[in-house]
Amino acid sequence: MTKQKLLIGVFFDEGDRYEYARQSYEIEDIGIVPAVGDMIVDPGVMQGLDRGEPDNRTVYEVKSRYFLPAGADGSPPKISLVVKKRKGQDKEIDVLGD
Repeated sequence: MTKQKLLIGVFFDEGDRYEYARQSYEIEDIGIVPAVGDMIVDPGVMQGLDRGEPDNRTVYEVKSRYFLPAGADGSPPKISLVVKKRKGQDKEIDVLGD
């Protein structure tokens, strides 16, 4: 019996709906599933911008987490993370990395 992979999808909270962020991961890719309240820091910045400037960084706050068990059709179990996107703040400069 082969072990199913756990898929993790990211959705943006757009106020009146959740929009798929076109980002998904396997648990093996990230090692842990972020929990509600966790902050996910986007590792990239727009080309030409200073990574050390908090305003140039994007932070996603995990607002909710949904678990979808494996389907009878053989589809893998999934976790959907609903995140709220925002810019980094000055007070976060040391935790955003460089």
